[in-house]
Amino acid sequence: MSEVIFDRYAMKTGGKVSDISLDLLVDKIKKKRGAVGIRQAAEEIGISAATLSRVERGNLPDLETFKRICSWV
Repeated sequence: MSEVIFDRYAMKTGGKVSDISLDLLVDKIKKKRGAVGIRQAAEEIGISAATLSRVERGNLPDLETFKRICSWV
């Protein structure tokens, strides 16, 4: 399943997963989240609000968090 998520995300961005910039991921998260609060978005994703906040500030998520975010985005 994780390969499908990565492949789908790579197809959307036109590159390989290794070519996806963290900035692009952050932009997609913020666009999807819109006016929704960070706690509500984190609950939808299945991660803590603190983790989502760290990712939005540019910290690299672990693989499981990355998969959850990609599925949500």
